[in-house]
Amino acid sequence: MNQDENFRFMKMAIHLANKGKGKTSPNPPVGALIVKHGKIIGKGYHKRAGNPHAEVNAFNSTTSTCRGATLYVTLEPCCFHGKTPPCTDLIIKKGIKEVIIGSVDPNPRVAGRGIKLLKKAGIKVEYGYLKEKTDLLIEEFRKFILTGKPFVTVKSAITLDGKIATRTGHSKWITSENSRKTVHRLRGVNDAILVGSGTILKDNPSLNVRFLKGYNDPVRVVLDKHLTIKTTSNIFKIPGNNIIFTSSKVSFKKLKKFKKFDNTKLVKLNLFNNKFNWEDILEVLGDAGIISVLVEGGSKIISSLIKSRAIDKYIFFISPKFFSDNSAIPFSSGLITRKVSDGIKLTNIKIKIINPDIYLSGYPIFGGT
Repeated sequence: MNQDENFRFMKMAIHLANKGKGKTSPNPPVGALIVKHGKIIGKGYHKRAGNPHAEVNAFNSTTSTCRGATLYVTLEPCCFHGKTPPCTDLIIKKGIKEVIIGSVDPNPRVAGRGIKLLKKAGIKVEYGYLKEKTDLLIEEFRKFILTGKPFVTVKSAITLDGKIATRTGHSKWITSENSRKTVHRLRGVNDAILVGSGTILKDNPSLNVRFLKGYNDPVRVVLDKHLTIKTTSNIFKIPGNNIIFTSSKVSFKKLKKFKKFDNTKLVKLNLFNNKFNWEDILEVLGDAGIISVLVEGGSKIISSLIKSRAIDKYIFFISPKFFSDNSAIPFSSGLITRKVSDGIKLTNIKIKIINPDIYLSGYPIFGGT
């Protein structure tokens, strides 16, 4: 295969992998193609955790022998027994002559060992094809497998002047229905969605996926220092699980009211200066197997996350309107920014139009301290 064909087939494997995005946790999404004499003879992707991996599904889709074929896979094949057998064994058994890989698996149990085993079996291996794109596929998995903590994405709908609500707290709706549908996909591809008690008290949201089929509802995570949310809130009425973080000093009487909900876990944490410690929160979520969190909280939660440098990715839905009101509620506040260079810069920017709004995503780089 020439380079152009390798890139073309890897793009197709990435497209396949994206079909599993948000459905494979705690495993990463992976896509695979089997090509022989320039023609695709098999394709597959990882559909659910515990189910066959992408390579297995690709082999199972073939109707002819794979001996002498080339395998394209977005992530280095696994080489250990988990819930499923190692894919390296199957690749060798099937007589694949060449494997083209996107990203090396960051999992310390693999991390190049799969590549070495394939090479030892006499299979030609190349890796790093469209690495930037295949790395994006597994950005949540990478952080989780290396740190034990979930990948944190902050999503916010803002005006052109950076406001998320009017001075009265009114925010429905800053952005369009098209943007809100995109938000529901974001919910679907994240393990958990996090808000503060103020959002629950003010909006009484369901925090589930309503516009799309095939996605699990995220775990609903609520930060409520004084346990003020009502037991009649929508999050207790619909399917799905809740995790509520509260102060270790909350009274037993308040805690007892929520014990009747089988789908709700109460986590008591020590507060520092009357604030949660984000490291504690992320550690608890990571221990629960949550690898990605979408934050839809208000200005206070976002500002706290920014100060703690706990955000991995920002996603903004920018509406072509502005309030021009100093008392309107800003996206965030509280940082001391004396110079332009002190600000937070976003890198690896992605911009698109979701008519009439602007979608902008990026990864933070802090300036001054």
